[in-house]
Order: sequence, then structure tokens, then C-alpha cells
Amino acid sequence: MEREEIVRSDFPTVRKGWSPEAVEAHLNAVADWVAATASKARSKATPAADAASERIGAILVAAESSAAEIVEEAEAEADRIVAAAHAEADQIRAAARTESEETVSAASREASGRIEQAQAAVEGLVAQADKLRSQVGALGRDLAASVPGFGPANAGEPELPVMPDEPEGLDEPEEPEGPEEVAEQSAEADEPEVEAEPADAPRPEGGSGDGPASEQPSAEPAPKRRLRRRAPKPKAAKPEAAKSKPVQAKAAGPSDEELIAQLRAGDSDRAADEPAPAPAISGSEHGAVRLVAMNMALDGASREQIAKQIEAEFGTVDEVDALLDDVLRRASR
Repeated sequence: MEREEIVRSDFPTVRKGWSPEAVEAHLNAVADWVAATASKARSKATPAADAASERIGAILVAAESSAAEIVEEAEAEADRIVAAAHAEADQIRAAARTESEETVSAASREASGRIEQAQAAVEGLVAQADKLRSQVGALGRDLAASVPGFGPANAGEPELPVMPDEPEGLDEPEEPEGPEEVAEQSAEADEPEVEAEPADAPRPEGGSGDGPASEQPSAEPAPKRRLRRRAPKPKAAKPEAAKSKPVQAKAAGPSDEELIAQLRAGDSDRAADEPAPAPAISGSEHGAVRLVAMNMALDGASREQIAKQIEAEFGTVDEVDALLDDVLRRASR
């Protein structure tokens, strides 16, 4: 409350009441006390506020300096962590690059070695195939030269055996196994064979051709008979005989020896797990047909070409499909 509000003279006037002077003095005293009390309170409050403001300022300065130190420390720690991460990343990148280069170099060396091995293997297989082809051709020529009656199949091609036509009604001669059978065959060869000449002799002139056959004279001479010796039958070489005397040739490996043995022995060395049996034809014809088919199969001829060649050289061969299956299967090994 201000002094002007306490000390005033605008009171209403009455005829009876307090003395205006006394009231004015009392009001002055009260105003002075109030002013003094306010001044004291004001003087006491100013140092505290100043102290509080100073304290608050000090606190703010300390907080700001502490915050600056914390920020600096955080920035330094972050820089240290980032630098360590960059260094570790560089090390990992360098190690990965080195490892990848080593892996690529090892893979390149291994691939080069594999390629060289494959090329060497292919060259070896090609050389082995050429050697085997030449050996088979030489074997075919040797067999063709060793069997009588064989000649070249086609001009400009290796000589292949050609079997002469066998007379109808004659069985394939078999090779005797002992002295007794040899003696029996010699006896059969020396046994004379009786042949009757055609009954075309002229009839007697006195006979009549108009009567019945019973009235014809019976003085007609009997047909003459002549004796001739049967020529010894030629003996064809069996696959076993051919197998017992193989032609000496250089073998390129187990596969070459097996193929040569198959060519010479026919179907004698057929494996137990083969699906179809060997064609049941004669020994010499079987060996010739098989040799022709094997040479053409090794030269890359198709099944139809081989069948046509066999039909052109040997005519109709029994079970030729089974023979072609067997030859093509052996040639594809």
C-alpha cells in the first residue's frame, strides 16, 4: 500500500468526531512505518537475488564448460572409433583382395592343368583310335589273305573276305576231332558214288509204238552206270582254329586285345550278360560277315549301310539283326 493511499485528506467532514489533526498524525506515522518496512524488505531481498543470480550464472557456466568437454570427448571417441573401423575395413579389404587373387590364381592354374590333361587324354585317345583302326585294317587284310576264295569287297576299300556260294543240299563240313573220325571221313571220301545216266537210248527198230506198254519188247538194254569217286570235301576253318593261331600284332591296351580276340574268335568270347546270342550261321560265313560289319562300324558306317553291304556281298544271312546289334555294341565300347 502506497503512502499516498494512506495519507489523504479527502475524508468527509462532520460536526462531531475525531480531531482531524490527530487522525492526520496517526496516518503519517503508519505511512512512515510501512515505508520503512518495505525499504528493509527491499534491502534484504536484493543481496539474495544477486547471490542467486550469481550462483545460477556460475552453474550455467560450469554446465556449459562441462557440456563442451563432454562434446569434445564424445567427438574424440567417435573419431577414434571411426578411424579404427576404417583401419579394420582396410585390413579386411586387403585380406579379401589377396585371398581372392590367390583363389583366382589357383583356379587358373588348376583349370590350365585340367585343360592340359584333357587335351593330352584326347590326343592319346585319338592316337589309340588311329592305331586300333590301323591294326584292325591290317588284321582284316591278314584274314582276307589267309582265307582262300576271298577278294576285295569294293575297289578303293580294304580287301574284305567274299565267301563263294555254297551248293544247296550240302551240310557244312565239320573238322574231325580224332584219328577215328579222320579214318571214317577218308572211307566216305573213297566210297564210290553210283550215278544213273539218263534213259534216252533208242528203242529197237522192230518195236511198235502204238501198242500198250506191256506189249513192248523187253530186250531194251539197261541204262549204263558209271562209278566216280567223290572229291574230298574242303574243310572250312572254325573260329576255334583261328583263335588257336592268332596273328601277332601290337596291342594298344586291354581294349585292343579284347577287340582283336573278338574279331578272330567270333562269338566264342561273348560275355555272360549279353542280351542276345550270336547268329547261328556257318563258321566261315559268320567270321566273314562279322569282319565286314566290324570294319564298317569302326569306319563310322550306319546300321543300314552295313546291312546293305552284307546283303550285297553275302545275300540273305540268318539273324543278321542280332549280328548287327552285337557288332555295333562292341564297336561303341
